[in-house]
Amino acid sequence: RSKAAMRFSSGGWEANRVYVLDGGISASGNCMIINADGVTLDCQGHNIVGSRSSGSFGVRVSSSDSVTVRNCIISYFETGISYTNVNGGSILQNMLYNNVQNGISIGPGASFTMNENLVFDNTVGLRLSDTTSNIISGNTFCSNDEAGYVESRDVGFWCSTTPCTGMSGKNNIFTNVVGS
Repeated sequence: RSKAAMRFSSGGWEANRVYVLDGGISASGNCMIINADGVTLDCQGHNIVGSRSSGSFGVRVSSSDSVTVRNCIISYFETGISYTNVNGGSILQNMLYNNVQNGISIGPGASFTMNENLVFDNTVGLRLSDTTSNIISGNTFCSNDEAGYVESRDVGFWCSTTPCTGMSGKNNIFTNVVGS
């Protein structure tokens, strides 16, 4: 499919297919809504750019299982990547920055893998809500505004439970960047 055919799609995704973005795209509201199981979206390093519209998503995965989003650069949405009512998905090697609220939002759902993402300059870098059995490894979170229930400020990690449970991982980097 072409990049234009995927934009604003709510019914055009086919299960168990790989979609490759062949150039950067922009949207004034939601950009991509994936609602089929087993989809892989590979942006090949291309940009998905929003207009900071209230309630907007760069990539939203809803009520679909085993969906992978990889190699995307997503900015200027309310939420860069959102997985809602999804089990078994992967968020790999993406860059999410300057999103109004969340870089990545996951939940409810279970069994996600999140690896090698760079998430910065969002209000919340990673928001987890009602989600369990996740592997979150090798990511970098920095210069996000809100820490939620985690004690460290400015890394932008938020959980709906205290303590944050139901996940494992290693080699994540949480940093504060002050000044320029």
